[in-house]
Amino acid sequence: MQALADPARAQAVEVPQAQRSTATRRAAPQAGAGRIERTLAQWLKSCENRDEALWQAYTQSGIRMTETAQTLGLSVSRVSRVISRVEAQRRQPKP
Repeated sequence: MQALADPARAQAVEVPQAQRSTATRRAAPQAGAGRIERTLAQWLKSCENRDEALWQAYTQSGIRMTETAQTLGLSVSRVSRVISRVEAQRRQPKP
């Protein structure tokens, strides 16, 4: 039913909080918009560590967490936590 809702009203008070949050979740980059065409294997080879490679693959190439998890034999939850940790580290100012 949510798929039929008007996107402009996705943040309306009448829409339950759980559904509002899914409408505004950050999605992986789509085609165009500065997307870098690399595979997960290429990111793994070019980055310093696996965590950085997962973050780059997700944010720069738009590789989905599900695909990454299946490729590496991890759970989607684990991939999500790794990406979130890298994002948090990048937000912290460097001394």
